[in-house]
Amino acid sequence: MIKGETILLRALEPQDLDWLYGVENDPAIWSWSDVVQPYSAYQLSEYIQKSQSDLLQTGQYRWVIADLDKNPCGLVDLYNYHHKHLRAAVGIVVSPEHRQKGVAVQALSLLSLWAKNQLGLRQLYAEVPHLNSASKSLFLRSGYLQAAEIRDWYRFGETTQHQIIFQKWL
Repeated sequence: MIKGETILLRALEPQDLDWLYGVENDPAIWSWSDVVQPYSAYQLSEYIQKSQSDLLQTGQYRWVIADLDKNPCGLVDLYNYHHKHLRAAVGIVVSPEHRQKGVAVQALSLLSLWAKNQLGLRQLYAEVPHLNSASKSLFLRSGYLQAAEIRDWYRFGETTQHQIIFQKWL
C-alpha cells in the first residue's frame, strides 16, 4: 500500500469485484480505451486473483486508488513496463463522483515516486486521444510534457483521433 495525504494506492481485493465490474463495463470509459465488449464477473474475478503477478512477467501492475478508509475511487495502471529501457506507460481512471478533487494528480504523484524508488524507472509516459481534454490537462498538471502526436491513431465510429504522447522524467 502506498499512502498519500488523502488517498492511497492498494492492491485489488476480492471485495472490489462488484465495483470493478461497474468500472470495466462502463461504455463511457470504453470510448477512451481499446475495450469493445463487456467483461464477465468470472473474468474479473480471475483477473483479481492473478493481478498481483510479478511485474517482470506480466509487464503491468494495477492499483486501486482508494480513500483513506480503503474505499475505491479509481484505478491507476503501470503497463508496457520495460526494465531494460527503464520506462513504463501509465493509465488512470477515476470514478465520476471523485473527479475534480485532486485524486488523479495525487495518484499519479504517488505512482511516480514508487516507479522511481522501487523500480528505478527513468520515465513514464501516457497515450491520450487528442479530444480527451480532461486527461491532457491531468497529465500536464502532473508534470508530464507533450512529446509527440500520432495522426489518426484511434478510430471512434466513422471518425479518427490523433494520439498525444506525454512523457515524464523521474
